[in-house]
Amino acid sequence: MFHRKEKVKVMKLFAANSTSNVDALKVRNSEKYFYRYMADTLKGYGITKVVPFTSVYADLFYLEKGKIGLFKFMDTNEEAFSILGEEIAEIMEEERDKLFEMIKEQGILCEIPCFYIMPYVDLEAFGMEDKRSYIIDREPFERLINQEDAFSNYLSDTLDTETMEHIRLTLAKDYHIFKKSTDNRNARGTMKKIFFPYKELSYQALFMDANEIRYINSIKYGKTLLEGSSGTGKTTILFSRAIKLAKLFPNDHFLYLTFDKQLVYELNNMMEMKKIRLDNLKVINFHQYIAQLGKPYGLRIDGGKGYRSFAAEFHKIFRKVTQIYKEKPMFRGIFLDESENFSDEEIDFLSECVYPKKSFFVVSQDKAKDIKNTEQSIWKGTDRVYFDEVISLKVNYRSSVQINTFVNDFTEKVRSYAEEQLDTDLYDYIRKGYTRRKTLGEIHLIESLNTAEMLKKMGEKIRELEKKGYIYSDICIVYPYNSRKTKNKGQIFYQYMIKNALEEMEIPFLIANDEMINMTHKIGVTLSNVYNIGNLEFKAVLFCETESLSSDFAEESMDKSIFLRGINVLYTIFNRSVDEMYIFTREEETDNCWKSLMKEAFYMRRQ
Repeated sequence: MFHRKEKVKVMKLFAANSTSNVDALKVRNSEKYFYRYMADTLKGYGITKVVPFTSVYADLFYLEKGKIGLFKFMDTNEEAFSILGEEIAEIMEEERDKLFEMIKEQGILCEIPCFYIMPYVDLEAFGMEDKRSYIIDREPFERLINQEDAFSNYLSDTLDTETMEHIRLTLAKDYHIFKKSTDNRNARGTMKKIFFPYKELSYQALFMDANEIRYINSIKYGKTLLEGSSGTGKTTILFSRAIKLAKLFPNDHFLYLTFDKQLVYELNNMMEMKKIRLDNLKVINFHQYIAQLGKPYGLRIDGGKGYRSFAAEFHKIFRKVTQIYKEKPMFRGIFLDESENFSDEEIDFLSECVYPKKSFFVVSQDKAKDIKNTEQSIWKGTDRVYFDEVISLKVNYRSSVQINTFVNDFTEKVRSYAEEQLDTDLYDYIRKGYTRRKTLGEIHLIESLNTAEMLKKMGEKIRELEKKGYIYSDICIVYPYNSRKTKNKGQIFYQYMIKNALEEMEIPFLIANDEMINMTHKIGVTLSNVYNIGNLEFKAVLFCETESLSSDFAEESMDKSIFLRGINVLYTIFNRSVDEMYIFTREEETDNCWKSLMKEAFYMRRQ
């Protein structure tokens, strides 16, 4: 139908190769034609499948040298148009007016062109040439693909940089990662980062890469699993999918569940920063959600008797709730983050809470990050759920080269040890990631004769990091547990011990809790055990008291469950660092399994 001489492609598309059976996200034939004939002419950036507002979306958001345009592709043929032409044109015009109104509400007063591309219809044949003010039909499309400068007629006037950035963050906010202004990571895609103020502080928005956008838009009905190592963008993709679908299906309800409160605070803060308000999307901690379901029936959880008592009480309430809500689907979609922490029974219940047809049950999983539930069940959750699609993520967007290499080497050592000593294959349990970051980074293993010397060296390292340009909020001291029992049946309290040492060195600090998020304005070095750091990241991590794991694991016992718990703790801590990591150990302790594996991985890099 259309003919054009092939040339070198120069347009950068994010991402035209997505696949979805959701109507608003499908790549249509007219869209494929456009990219085929225009990719060699256009020199800007094409951002696909943007959904800036509820019930309002566009297939292409195009930016080039201060000019922009929005485009929606239609595969309508002349037969269908001959029957519904007036109605179709009226609906398109209403959609366009609604988009313009919503854009103005965001403080954007300049005119943003919006066109429908319908290459299979000739408007002149229906006496509707006047509709070409917002429809590109067959004749204009022919001119478009054969005249290199024709597309500029459908773009805006040249806008200044500030206006362009405002528009980009408004129309494509779901394709940006928000970070502190001091974060030195580059944008994941090739578009420049945008700095913006929020609550009297400065932040930056990093544009995602084409792979992330493809995974966000490749939404399919049914059950989907996102799996990958820490830092591969599982939560980013999962949450972006939830937001996009909540906008596209405003009359249906969606549920986004996490296992701990910290991630809930993080995600709700992100929505506030992006100025996203969706009444049909609930973001909530799993335990709190079950408590809400049970409250109308007088079911309450007594959490004042300690963790074990809470777990038992919660399970009783959960079992009763499952009976009450059995076979009562309530959601168009459920998004389950941190699924490695959920039991089989819990996942079964949640998967039955979505509609039986044209619904979404999407979960993310990183088994090696399960630091809470391993003793109850090792191979659990998603292993026994049939998935229509499994997406494996391998690109690590967080770690520097040195840290990523160390974690991968440690993973290899752990796999080999488990196979040789425990006759266990951990290939699918602990996965490798491959960083795209250019920062080399640092990792060091620092040994001390005793605890006092270790604490002194930690203080000296913090002072060194200050001289390198790091601020206190960039640094975290992390230890596996708050305390451990000694051989003499005494008890060592790590948090108390480290707090005293920092106070003596006059280094300010704060204690991590489940309300701390990455955007929290921190006034000192963060102190945390593994349970309060699972969703945080820091430029520099100082990891101490690896010896506290030795009481969990005795080589002669070869206990598989305890071994996996140790892997999960170390893996979670190692992956909290963005640029640099320092592992502090004591020589006075006899080497245990974990120290040996860490040393082997560390010296493996040196060879």
